[in-house]
Amino acid sequence: MNLRARVGASFVFQWIVVGLAIFVIAGALKYPDAFSDCLRDLAAMRVNFALLTVHAAALGVVIGSTWLLIHGEPGFAAGVALMFAWYAAVAGAAVCGVLAFLPFSAIRTLLQRTGWLWLYASAVGALSDWAVHAKTSLDVDATIWLTGLHPTFAMVKGLLMLLGHSVRTDIDHWQIGTENFRVQIGYGCTGMEGISLILVFGAAWLFFFREEMRFPRSLLLLPASVVLIYLLNTVRLVALILIGDAGAPKIAVGGFHSSAGWIFFTCVALGLVQATQSRWLRSEVAAAGGYAPSPETSNVSAAFGADNSTAVFLVPLLAILAVSILTRAASADFDWLYPLRVLAVGAVLWTYRRRYRELDWRFGPLGVILGAIVFAIWIARDVTFRAPPADAGHALGAALAALAPGRRWLWMIFRVTGATITVPIAEELAFRGYALRRLQSADFERVGFRRYTWVALGASSLIFGLTHGDRWVEGTLAGLLFAAAMLRRGRIGEAVAAHATANALLATWVIAKNAWYLW
Repeated sequence: MNLRARVGASFVFQWIVVGLAIFVIAGALKYPDAFSDCLRDLAAMRVNFALLTVHAAALGVVIGSTWLLIHGEPGFAAGVALMFAWYAAVAGAAVCGVLAFLPFSAIRTLLQRTGWLWLYASAVGALSDWAVHAKTSLDVDATIWLTGLHPTFAMVKGLLMLLGHSVRTDIDHWQIGTENFRVQIGYGCTGMEGISLILVFGAAWLFFFREEMRFPRSLLLLPASVVLIYLLNTVRLVALILIGDAGAPKIAVGGFHSSAGWIFFTCVALGLVQATQSRWLRSEVAAAGGYAPSPETSNVSAAFGADNSTAVFLVPLLAILAVSILTRAASADFDWLYPLRVLAVGAVLWTYRRRYRELDWRFGPLGVILGAIVFAIWIARDVTFRAPPADAGHALGAALAALAPGRRWLWMIFRVTGATITVPIAEELAFRGYALRRLQSADFERVGFRRYTWVALGASSLIFGLTHGDRWVEGTLAGLLFAAAMLRRGRIGEAVAAHATANALLATWVIAKNAWYLW
C-alpha cells in the first residue's frame, strides 16, 4: 500500500503540474485575449481568506495522510481510506487555493474561451507520467529497450575514445567508463524516457497550433527532437563519466545524473517551440501575419517586462531559485557554484535598478537591533535547548577544508556576500515588499509600507517561515520581526537591514564555531 500510495501521489502531482503548464503556456500563445482578460480579473479581486483557510486545512490533511501512508503500516481498509482522504485533500487544496485568488466566474469564462484546451492539457499531463514510467507500468520486454541500449553504449564508448580516454567496458553487465569510474547503463540511461516525453510534448504542441503550422513539413520537428534528445543523452552519460573520472563521483551520481536529463529535455522542448515560429514551418496565413496578436496581447507580454511591478519584487528571488536548480546538477554535498546565485541576483537588480530607486532604502538602529534579536532566536535552539548532532554540517566543512586556500576564501566571500546582501534584498522584496501588501489588496502598489492587517502579516510571515524547512518556527518569528522593522517607519530598507544583520551575525557564528550545518 505504501508503494502504491507514493506512485499515485507522484502521478497526481506530475499530472497537475504538467497539465497546468501546458494549459498556461499554450493558452497564452493561442488565446492571448482570453488570458489578458483573466489577468485583469485577477488584478481587480480581493483574496478570499475563507477559502485560503480551507486550503491550509486541506494541506494539513495532505501532510498528515502522506506521513501515515509512508511511515505507518495501515491495514487494507485503513489504507484505502487514507488514500481517498489524500486524493480528496489534494483536490480540495488545489481548488480552494486557486479560487482564493481567482474568482470562479473568471475561470469559467477562461475555460469557455479556450475551448477544449483544458482537456488536451490534462491528457498531455497524464501521458507525460505514462511516458516516464512506461517500462515499469507495462513491463516492457527487455529486447525493446535493448535496441536503444546498444547504440547508446557504442556512442558513449566512441566519444570517450575520441576524447582520448582509455575505456573500460563490461558488456555482460552493461558497464562502461574509465579506469577510475564506471557507470551501468540501464533503461533509464538509454534516453527512452526523454524520447517519450519529447514525443508527447511535440505532438501536443503541434496539435494545439495545427491551424498555424504547415504540414507535413512541421512533422519533421518530431524526429529531429527525438534525435537531438538521444544524442544529448549520450553527451550526458559521457559528461557523467568524465566528472566521476575527474575525482568527483558524488557530483556525478548525486547531482549531475539526476538533473542533467531534465535540463536537456527543457532545452530541447524550448528549441522545438522556438522552431515552430519559423516562417518555413508556419502556414501561409500565420507567416503573413494573419494570426498577429490583438492590442490586448501587449498586456500579456508586458507582464514580464521591466515596467511590471510584480516582476520587480519577485524576479530576484526567482533568480535565486532558478540558478540553484541548475547548480544542483554540478554539486553533491557542496554547492561550489553558489557564486552564480549572487551574480544572477546582481544582474536582476541592475536590470530593475531604476524601479528600485523609487523605494526607500534608508535604515536606522531599529533594523540592526531587530536583526540581532532574530540571530539570537535562530541559534537559541542549538545553544539552549538541543545541541546539533556531532556530524552536522560535516560534509560542507570537509569540502571547504579540501579546497585550496584561494578557492576556499573566494567561495566564502561569495557565500557571505549572498547571505548579507543579495539574499536579504531578494527575500525582503518578495515577502515584505510584495506578499505582505498583496495579501491586503490586489493593487498592492497602492498599499503603503506602513499599512498591514494581522491576517496579511501572519500569512506572509508563515510563508517565509515555511521556506526555511525544519526551522519554520524561527523563520516565522524572523518574518514577523523583519516586517515590524519595515512597518515602523515605512521603509523597506529597515527590513533589509534587519535581515542582513541577522545573516551577518549568523555567518560570523558559522565561521567562528565551525557550525556549517547552519548554512
